[in-house]
Amino acid sequence: MGLTAETVTASLALRDAAAAEALPPLRIGLAAGPVVSRAGDYFGPVVNLASRLTELAEPGKVLVPAALRDELRSGSGMNVRCVPRGPHHLRSIGSVEVFALERSG
Repeated sequence: MGLTAETVTASLALRDAAAAEALPPLRIGLAAGPVVSRAGDYFGPVVNLASRLTELAEPGKVLVPAALRDELRSGSGMNVRCVPRGPHHLRSIGSVEVFALERSG
């Protein structure tokens, strides 16, 4: 399992665990790509994209951009489906095609 698949699996498991424990529903935004690490923090466009997707997410949802959806579709072997949420204008990023991740099967 690649890093992206592991991240998606962990995100869905975390979301499900919070729901099972009657915690407030999580809002998760994921993006993949290069980042800059400094003093234990991460910076860059990918971090900003994930942050904007988190802001956009409804409670209990995991959102990804089209590029990550494409990566998941190209042989990840995961039982995940990507539900189109349409294009959204994200602050300081622009228009992004957004998908919600759901378990399939």
